[in-house]
Amino acid sequence: MKFIKIGVLVLVVLSLAACARTFAYRFADTYLMWQTRSYVTLDRTQRSELRDNINALLQWHAEQEMPHYDQLLINLQDDIASQSLDDSRYNVYQQHIESRWLAVREAVLPIALELLPQLSDEQVTQLIESLAERIQERADTFAEQGVEARREEGAESYHKQLKKWFGEVTAEQEAFIASWSVDMPDMTEHWIEYRVRWAEAFRHALTQRDDKEAFAAALTPLFLAPETLRPEALQAQVAKTDVVGRQSILHIAATLNDKQRQHFIAELDSLRSDLASMAATRDVTFPPVAP
Repeated sequence: MKFIKIGVLVLVVLSLAACARTFAYRFADTYLMWQTRSYVTLDRTQRSELRDNINALLQWHAEQEMPHYDQLLINLQDDIASQSLDDSRYNVYQQHIESRWLAVREAVLPIALELLPQLSDEQVTQLIESLAERIQERADTFAEQGVEARREEGAESYHKQLKKWFGEVTAEQEAFIASWSVDMPDMTEHWIEYRVRWAEAFRHALTQRDDKEAFAAALTPLFLAPETLRPEALQAQVAKTDVVGRQSILHIAATLNDKQRQHFIAELDSLRSDLASMAATRDVTFPPVAP
């Protein structure tokens, strides 16, 4: 689970862009089922119940959450057009994003509380082993890559995203990206430690799944307040990342030229159109993109 707060523009735009395609949303239930089966093998009844819950979750998301995303993008367009994205507005966006992310976690929690107790001991073992394998795979990949390679990869990714959303990148912005990649802390080691802690706490929670109240008490903080399991060193790095991320977003916003602002607003229009199409697959409508 990824709970680190990142720059508001990156979080709003890129997180939505990652799934903002009508085709992907139409088949999101199938994808989520496939992802679940990659961790644990379910029997027919469990698969049916999970599919029903995922479908209900996606319907809720389309009806209750996607209109918020659309309005957030409208506000962002206005702030970019009027060059009003400052520290105060950043805080507003960050608070909205955090509330929306919390809403999703709160919606997923009841499903977990209902379905996880149905797992057999063998399925729990398989699930925990799958989690451990994923964590180890990530740790091995990071160990092979090295800090400098990860910094270069991060800078390259940031550069590609700037080009996608803002068009041509200026020399000043290029220089800033290079500086930004150096300032960002490398959280890999402590992040993996955090994932191990979370997986262990999750394993312990599953041992209590036959006791409804005890299981809820153990599982709820893992969904709603997982940051309490972060190592102290990771907490410090996250705080620094928040500061550097905020500075980078506000700096880039302040250095956008007219052409870049127009490009970004047009990209957000396209993203809003995608959101509207996604919502329409579940018979949900909200105000269309203005021509």
